[in-house]
Amino acid sequence: MPVSSYGNTNSLKMLSCVLMLLFPLWGMTQVDKVAVRNNTEIKGKIVEEVPGLYIRIQDVDYQLHKIPEEDIYLVERPQGIKGYWEAVHLREGGIIRGFIIEYQWLRSIKLEGSRRNIFEYEWAEIDKIVKEPLPDDENLNNRSSYLMKKSRKKGKQEGREAYPGYGLFFVEGGGVVADDGRGNLYPGIFGQAILSIYVTETFTLGVGGGMDLIQRSGGLRDVGQYGFVDGRLYFPRESWTPYLAMAGGFDWYRRGGYVNPGIGARKKIFKKFWLNGNLSVKIQQVGEETFSEVFEPGFLEMIQLKLVID
Repeated sequence: MPVSSYGNTNSLKMLSCVLMLLFPLWGMTQVDKVAVRNNTEIKGKIVEEVPGLYIRIQDVDYQLHKIPEEDIYLVERPQGIKGYWEAVHLREGGIIRGFIIEYQWLRSIKLEGSRRNIFEYEWAEIDKIVKEPLPDDENLNNRSSYLMKKSRKKGKQEGREAYPGYGLFFVEGGGVVADDGRGNLYPGIFGQAILSIYVTETFTLGVGGGMDLIQRSGGLRDVGQYGFVDGRLYFPRESWTPYLAMAGGFDWYRRGGYVNPGIGARKKIFKKFWLNGNLSVKIQQVGEETFSEVFEPGFLEMIQLKLVID
């Protein structure tokens, strides 16, 4: 098995990124995480941890990384990685095997043994921690699966708490430029509110409503009032979150439906303060007998610049 320096990339990692874009559920298996001080994060299975010296972790591409402890910023271990448990080698002798119940890096570890008994050790008592495959035991494998699901559920909850307003309820507004289909451009403003729920850890689906006001020459104004369904796929980073958005709905005033694809990003300004921007294109159908009777039947194109504070 080749040993690589941490932070390398290869074609398998590129393929993994593409699959994550296409399938939001890809890569949601529980993994260990090691945050390195050069602002990289390695995900996979920690195969060996020697307190005070190093950690060896096998990433999702099966490459093995050996990281000195002084280069490590933080280590996270889920309660369960399906098919594995930990073997804790003690400095005074003996090996304790079990599932992680609580892990505080550089402080302590708490394990649940094969008979549900609990073991807890301070960091100074540990010689090394080695990840081992589970023995061929149905009860242990079932317990591993249960703990993995429990840990994943806890991670989702912590993620929601870490991003207040993220995909739940937000109000957005901004400017718009409308093209009436004949090359004429008109400025305007819009505002809308969206109520969303989590479908996966990175995908939200919601419903919303809003209105826009477009200024035409000669003092004429065109008003739209609409409802829509909104989907957003997020790609979380350490301090900002890019996302893809797609909305579609119906405008009662213009008597027509529309689609509204866009891209956006949320930037963390302070601990609980995010700035949210979104650039999108709205393809709006204008039907017969509209309320405003400003735009003729056909298609109306709008470029929207949205700004949200949450």
